[in-house]
Amino acid sequence: MTEGHNRVRIVVGETELEVEGDADFIGRFDDSIAAMLEALSAGGSTEGGGKRRAKRTITHTDDGDFGELLHALPKDATGTDQMLLAGRFAQLESDDKSFATKDAASLLLEQSIKIGNPSQCMTNNLKAKRVFKVGDRYRVSKSGEEYLDTLTAS
Repeated sequence: MTEGHNRVRIVVGETELEVEGDADFIGRFDDSIAAMLEALSAGGSTEGGGKRRAKRTITHTDDGDFGELLHALPKDATGTDQMLLAGRFAQLESDDKSFATKDAASLLLEQSIKIGNPSQCMTNNLKAKRVFKVGDRYRVSKSGEEYLDTLTAS
């Protein structure tokens, strides 16, 4: 993390809240953070009646939400670039900070973008050293983060 850049991550039961950015940006989520901390200190859950539900992750960065950044990519951005951006966000949602090709492709599908060959895109990112392997999964490298920053810069 850079100076002045913070990350708050709270997991209560199957609900997870992750906010990343400067203190002012994180301050916008005070109510959500307070509610989750209250549930955590009570030893309870944010769910009623002890019912479990699918894991829900809310990920915001001070750069914007995934859909906003995806659609802010330059018109000439390739499928490889889109997969890298989707992988970065999938990585933020993952407990082990890694992602599978399917995770990134699914995020893109949620935005109505179908990549013809997601595996080839990840191979291209691997060769360009924008990602590296973690077992059978990937993690965005420092150079991959820097590349994304240049693509999404206004």
